[in-house]
Parts: sequence; C-alpha cells; structure tokens
Amino acid sequence: MNDQKVFDPFLAWKEMYDKAESYMGKMLGETMNSEDFSKWMGSVLNFNLQLQKIIKETTERTLWQANMPSKEDVANIASLVINVEEKIEGMEELLEEQQDSANGMKKEITKLKSDMKRLEGKVDKLLALFEKEERMPNGEQ
Repeated sequence: MNDQKVFDPFLAWKEMYDKAESYMGKMLGETMNSEDFSKWMGSVLNFNLQLQKIIKETTERTLWQANMPSKEDVANIASLVINVEEKIEGMEELLEEQQDSANGMKKEITKLKSDMKRLEGKVDKLLALFEKEERMPNGEQ
C-alpha cells in the first residue's frame, strides 16, 4: 500500500492550539505579574466599587421616591413580624395554661357544690330532728 501521510486537519489544529496556548500562557503570566497590571486591576476594582455605590444609592432614592420599601426596610419589617409571632406564641402558651387552670378550678367548684348540697341535706335533717325534739314534751323521746 501507499505510505503517504494523509493530511489531518484536527492534528494541525491541535498543534497550533498547543503552541498558541503555551505562548499566550507565558505572555499572560508575565503581564499579570507586572506592577502595571496590578495598578490597572486596582483601578478597575475601585471603579467597580464606585459604580456599585452609585447604583445602590440610585436604587434607594428611586424606591424612596416611588414610596416603595427597600431591601433594608423589608428586612426590618420581617424582623418585627418574627418578634410579634414569638410574642403571640408566648401568649398562646399562657392562655393554654390559664385554660387548663380554669378547667381544674371548674372541677373543684363542681365538687364543692355537690359537697355543699350534701352538707345542706345533712343540716336540714339535723334541723328537722332538733325541731322534732323541741316539739316533744319533756321526758318523751
């Protein structure tokens, strides 16, 4: 058969990529290690921070003018709602304790009423006996 090499475009592309990558990596490494790059990166970061500050202030002003709450306002309201929920839960627990206590007292009052009725019946019997004894002439029993 024929020993001629067939042109492979993918192999050529890979060789070109490897050479370019090694050259670009070396060049970018040198550039990033330079003082000028550090100064430039610092100025980019400062610009970004200033831009974020301007956007935040503009957003807050726009929300204020539109009479809408900001993120901070919503967070404050959420905190207040959580506090109210905790107080309500405490009041619910206290109310349940009071209801339990009231149920216990109700049972005790019901028992006292029945005891009083029993005592009243006994006192009535005693009074009837005393009245009967008073009506009897002396000496008769």
